[in-house]
Amino acid sequence: MRFCFDKEKLVSTRTTMYRREIGRPLTVVDERPPTLNSHFPPPARVSFVRALYNLFYIPLVRFEPMPRAFAWNLVAANTTGLLFLPRLEPLVLWIVIVTGLVFMARVYQKMAFVKLLGAGHALWLIVVPWLAYRWTNLPPDTGWFGAWLGWVIATDAISVILDARDTAAFLAGDRAPYYR
Repeated sequence: MRFCFDKEKLVSTRTTMYRREIGRPLTVVDERPPTLNSHFPPPARVSFVRALYNLFYIPLVRFEPMPRAFAWNLVAANTTGLLFLPRLEPLVLWIVIVTGLVFMARVYQKMAFVKLLGAGHALWLIVVPWLAYRWTNLPPDTGWFGAWLGWVIATDAISVILDARDTAAFLAGDRAPYYR
């Protein structure tokens, strides 16, 4: 990086430092090495709590109507499990959810809202079939718990399919963030 003199001014973006001389176009002074998300600069460093907030705010408020409705359904189905918490199924589900949220918040801190966030639901590939097995072996008089379990299995299975597609797209090179 060079120092500023009277006739030149340093202009900085997140990835490249430019020098502007009076009456001349910008010239590159310092090029930083490319990141994993090289087409787009990384977001300003956000705190872990802010990353968690954005992981909920963006899908629940800023998505288009249909994906937003699915995001609300996903949150509602998984949050309703707190009503049945003494049972094993919601406990295992919430351990997996918290683990995935920690992973997704760390990814968000590094790369913003990219398709790699879908990998945070990778543990659901194990939990959803296990929940389906538990659901098929429930006694017929389970009432609301059985209804919730069917709801969460259907919702989380759809989410796993969508997230697998997004993660595969990210690994194939689609690294553009959904939102900035």
